[in-house]
Parts: sequence; structure tokens; C-alpha cells
Amino acid sequence: MNINFNQINNQNEVIMQNIEELKNFYPDHQWIEISEQDKEEAEANTRCYANQTGRNYAFVNYLCHKVFSKWVKEYQEIESNNKVFSSDNNLARIWQFINGSVVNIHDKRLILIPSDATDLEGFEVQQEWVDIPNLAGDYYLPVRVDLEKNYLHIWGFISRKNLQKRADYDKLDKLYIVSSGDVIDDIETLWIALELYEEKGDFEALPSLTESEAAKLIKTYSQPLPYSPRLKGNSQEWMALLNEKEWLKNLDLEMLIKSPDRPLIIFLEQLYQTEPAKIRTKPTLKKQEKAIYRSGLPIPSKIENYRDFPVNGVILDTEEKIDRAIKNLLAKSVQEVVPENLEREDILLDLLLNGKQEISGQAAEIFWAIASCLPSPKTREIHTKEIEISGHLLLANIAFIKTPSQRIAVLLRVHSQLPDSLLPNGLTLQWMFPDDQGNYIPEGTPAVADKQNCIQLYFCADWGDNCAFQIKMGHKTSVQRFIV
Repeated sequence: MNINFNQINNQNEVIMQNIEELKNFYPDHQWIEISEQDKEEAEANTRCYANQTGRNYAFVNYLCHKVFSKWVKEYQEIESNNKVFSSDNNLARIWQFINGSVVNIHDKRLILIPSDATDLEGFEVQQEWVDIPNLAGDYYLPVRVDLEKNYLHIWGFISRKNLQKRADYDKLDKLYIVSSGDVIDDIETLWIALELYEEKGDFEALPSLTESEAAKLIKTYSQPLPYSPRLKGNSQEWMALLNEKEWLKNLDLEMLIKSPDRPLIIFLEQLYQTEPAKIRTKPTLKKQEKAIYRSGLPIPSKIENYRDFPVNGVILDTEEKIDRAIKNLLAKSVQEVVPENLEREDILLDLLLNGKQEISGQAAEIFWAIASCLPSPKTREIHTKEIEISGHLLLANIAFIKTPSQRIAVLLRVHSQLPDSLLPNGLTLQWMFPDDQGNYIPEGTPAVADKQNCIQLYFCADWGDNCAFQIKMGHKTSVQRFIV
């Protein structure tokens, strides 16, 4: 079964463009179409990784996992699930370190190993997927991923027992190399095997690590690298570390925090279904914060649409209008001295923090009007979070901006998802920061809705700070944690 797809492309390009003809060419294999929407979703959901290697792993594995799971559900009428990984988010964090994806069907675990290889001479499985008990599968499926022709090509499977017996082990790269001759290429027989056979086999014991030993390993392995640290140290200790979900989570988060290439903001609930381990309790050096109240504001459905609404009667759709609005606001400000040589977004940040209530509110309005077109890296990230509390649907818009002092300005605005709707009276918005034990405690002045359609908070953070904001209404509370 040594097939070179480059040769096939040269001989007959039409074959590679038609999945139905490919099915006729290799009837025992499975071909699944990838849509542009699938690729866009994968791109949007795989950005929060410490390096490009992790992002590459994440993109192709997210795509493989989603497309295959959807196909299993629709065409095989089998419900896949994630019994070991508590959520797709938790599963996705393993892609920071290794290549492969999990699909659980019935009580069996399939490990999908994606590759862009153009031949079917064999495939490689990283050791972690075979020798770590909490990660290992019952069956391993090689998957060719063709992003140009937009399909997955699943060309066989092998059980873990047979992989252990027949695969060659590469000690240098810590890989199991499986020959195509040991792969069962009739995918239809996989569904029978899932119901009848136990093929996972036994495991060699991994070393037992203490909490202090694990902490030292996490510190070592989390140092910034352009690639996975999996080959950096003792392989048995590495696998023992990844075998424990909390240690794996801690390693992933520490590696992400330390990365110079990471996103400006890390929303913890997006990475983990449960609250992440309390591994950083660094408070802000100086909490500069204030609440900003505004009412009767036009609220768009998307961040970029803020620019379509007038600020003090003027739509800020040109550079000249933006500059004039900021100069007019400066003229109204009671500040006698504004630092010289500041760019306009920095002037707005200064007025947000130091101006009186009305000045701060107008500075916020100008900022949101121009936020979608501010140059990078000044405005590094703007996020929108949908929040439901006590039956009310809310939107939280959060902007994170580097200031001239290299601190991170955080501007938070909450409003109803319904157009022209007021916020429920008494709804509060407040910052939270961790104490020495890692418990988040409300701090600062809360913003309280009182016949307003929008409330806002602002504060300055430092790189690596743990922060959160809570929205509270009666006895209901919604908390969003993040790391700057």
C-alpha cells in the first residue's frame, strides 16, 4: 500500500479534486470533506498557544477532531463523547505539546494522528499517546489532511496491542513508527472491532512524582521555546507529569503565561472547563481603577459598528474628525497638564483614568468609536463576551491596550444584548483580584446600573496579573477570570 499522492496528482489531477472518485480509487479508505467554515472555525479557536508549533498542532487537530466527530455522528449514527477529557477545551490543551486528537466511541478511545504526508508508507505516533495511561487509545487512525483539496483521508487503523508489538521505536524523537503493512485499511471493520475486542493492552508503570518534584519540572518545561518541550528532559518524568490532569493544566498555563508570543489576554474559562489551578497569585502593583457611567448610548451589535454612531453629534469616520474630537475633549478637561507627545489613544486613556465623570465617559465613547481601526500593537485585543444572568442577556466588550508605561489598560463595558434596552436596575459590575491564597476578592468601586443602558469600568494592569470581573444581580453572580 505504498502510494505516492504526488504521482497521482501528476497523472490525473481530476482524481484529487473529486472525493467520490477517490472513494472508487480506494474503496476501503474513508474520505471526509472539509468546508471553509470548518477551517475558519479551527483558525478562530486555536490562537491561544505559547508558540507556533502549538498553534499548528492545534489547528490541524481541531479540524481533524471536529470534522471526524461530525462525520461519525451523521453517517455512522454513533454518538462520540469525551469521557476522560471533561470537555473539548481541556482536550485542546494537549496540543500545546503533542500531535493527535481523541474521539471516544462507546467505551473505546480512538486516537487520530493527522499528517500532511503525501505517501502511505506508514505513520508516526508520539510516545505520549501510547505509553501514558490517561492519554493512550484503543485504536490509532492515520489521517492525511489536505487543506488545498479540503478533505481528510483516513486510510486505516491499528490497535494499541499491535502497535506495541510491531512498531519500531525511535529513541531520539520518542516516536513509534508504524509500517503501512501493519495497518488494517478497511475502515468498516473498525466499527465491528470497537464492539467486540479489547485491544488496549497493559502499561509499564510511570515514576511517582511528589508535588514539589512536579512543580520543579513545570518550572523547567515551561520556559519559552519555539517548539514543544517534550524532548527536553527525562521522558519517563515527562510522561508522569502529563499523566496527571492538574499538572498538565499547570504546565500549559505557565508555558502560556511566560511566552513572549502569547495573546495579550488569556480568558481562563475559554481554556478550561473548570477553574484553573491557583498557580499564580501575583497582585497588581498599583490598582488604578474607576467606574464610568453613561446612559442613553447607542449600542451596536459588533465592535466595528461603534464607528457608525455619533459622539457628541459627530460620527468619527475620518482622521480629522477623530483628532478634533480629542482636542475638544482636552479643552473641556480640568487637567492643567497632559503629558506631551502622547498618541491619541494614550491621551484617551489618560482622560479615562484622570478625568472627571463626564470627561471619562466621553473619552470612553471616542475610544470605542475608533477602537476597531486603532493600529496594532497599541490596541492589541478587543473581545466580546456573551453573559446570561437571571434571565437577562448581556454583552461585555473588553479592550486591552498597552500604555506608554507598558502597563495594560483594561476598559470594560457591559450592556444588554437587546437594542435600546436598559440594564436591570441594581446590576453591579466590579473588578476582582486574587489574595495570597489565590481566591478572587471583589475590589475597587463597583459600577451600579440605575436606569442606564451601559456601565463601564477601567483599570491598569501589569503583564502577568491575575484579574477577573463579576456581574452581580441579586443572588446571581457571573465571574470571568483572565490573565493579562
